[in-house]
Amino acid sequence: MDSGVPAVQSLVENGTAHVPQRFVRPIHDRPSKFSSPDLDDIPVINASQLSDKIELQKLDKACREWGFFQLTDHGIPPALMQSARGVIREFFRLPQEEKESYTASSTKLRREGYGRYFLPSKDTVLDWGDVFFHALPPVALPWPVHPAEYKETIQAYGAQVRSLALKLLAALSRALGQPPELFGDAFGPDAHSSLRMNYYPPCPEPDLVLGLSPHSDGVGITILLQDEVEGLQIRKNGEWKPVKSMPDAFVVNIGDILEVMSNGIYKSVEHRATVSSGNARMSAAFFFSPGFEAVLKPLVPDEKPLFRELTFREFITAYMGNALNGKQHLEYAKL
Repeated sequence: MDSGVPAVQSLVENGTAHVPQRFVRPIHDRPSKFSSPDLDDIPVINASQLSDKIELQKLDKACREWGFFQLTDHGIPPALMQSARGVIREFFRLPQEEKESYTASSTKLRREGYGRYFLPSKDTVLDWGDVFFHALPPVALPWPVHPAEYKETIQAYGAQVRSLALKLLAALSRALGQPPELFGDAFGPDAHSSLRMNYYPPCPEPDLVLGLSPHSDGVGITILLQDEVEGLQIRKNGEWKPVKSMPDAFVVNIGDILEVMSNGIYKSVEHRATVSSGNARMSAAFFFSPGFEAVLKPLVPDEKPLFRELTFREFITAYMGNALNGKQHLEYAKL
């Protein structure tokens, strides 16, 4: 964890009545400002109907106009989704000392373990949330011993969500009028997946903080598992739009890599997490990304390239070396 600043769970369990200054957002960046529930809800896509032209057109429109959609009828059993939520909650209930035993050393490419991320300086405002992050399977740390079902459950969950991610890449390729293997081949045989598990404890002053800073995802595609507590917001037309929690649905968003590969046709979109005073919230983001040596470049023909050619290794090294700050890091890939 960040030296001198306890985990958020520890602060809450110790009865803190006020938010420490390191967590207080600038006034213009607080969640009480510029959030609009009046915007339309994000699109809902039925995964079982993506062979149908109309549903594929809906997917295409969602990715062009929103960069986010709810995914239903995806084929992953609700019982497995619930089991994944359960073992993640149990992990965050472990004693603090045991959780911190999974703090891993960082490299430019891999930052696995329990702790805080995207802290380039001691002045970076902290998010009101605790994080456990690892590749699937873990690379820089062992599988957690507790809860006992963690490894088996997350392995099964990760395998099924990876399969779903590949199906979505094929559908997105077809939606652009391209061969279904376009994006999957570009990700390469070493495409990798990882899981970022977030726990947002209740906050005594929720209007002063964010659970997760505004950002777009520096990956290919994100498949988010939520609980029933809402907190995710996306930026649409300059306003923040709350995303409703739908039973048994995933929230899917386009990452920066697909924005590059689609030459800006599909958009990665800024999003953030808010917190509440009364309820804790849990989420788990499955990230699917190209292999580190995969070459990133626009793949859609007959378009003026907006992005330069670079490897995923180059891109993610730049992404991980900075604080989360909207979509600023995507400038690194632009021509």
